Amino acid sequence: MLVALFLTPLLLAFLFVATIPFSCWEMMQQNSYRLDGSFSQRRSNREYRSLAAHAGNLLTPALLIGLIAFVSTTYFFERVMPFPVFLESLTVWDSDPETQDRNLEQLGRSHSEAMTERGISAENIRIIQQSLWRDWPNVLLAIVVFFVVAFVVFVGMASRSAAELVAGIRHRRRVYARADVCAMQDAADEIQLQQMCESA
Repeated sequence: MLVALFLTPLLLAFLFVATIPFSCWEMMQQNSYRLDGSFSQRRSNREYRSLAAHAGNLLTPALLIGLIAFVSTTYFFERVMPFPVFLESLTVWDSDPETQDRNLEQLGRSHSEAMTERGISAENIRIIQQSLWRDWPNVLLAIVVFFVVAFVVFVGMASRSAAELVAGIRHRRRVYARADVCAMQDAADEIQLQQMCESA
């Protein structure tokens, strides 16, 4: 759990950087400056807001998926199979049938003891163990399907958000360029008119 909590921000940071082409980082930097080389704080803030919106688009589905996974995992380890017993279950399989049977019996005792410590009744423990033995392939399949669907949804949303970010950067670049050209032309016209007035 702690490892997942530590790695999730790193993964999100990597995805945040990886989903933005390097050329867009350069264009965002250029968008903060006018054609005459002067810095525009308003334009720079607009670029940072677009980055923040993209980060939010990545963070929202990631938090939702992480919350569902965290709640489900916590419930499983608290009410179905404690984590130490789960680790033990990974080692019960053996090529020797007799050894595997002994391992399964020991696993059943470990599970019963751990669940009893959590206040689960013997009848409920028996039902849980029967369900685990009968339905574990379905549980495993459900877990795989959940993460595959979550991955597809997350990648789709991240790709769409990145495409919108890139399109916005390029659109603002064109708007800024036209505005700067017009401003420079107006300045040139004003200087020319002033010179004409002085020479008259």
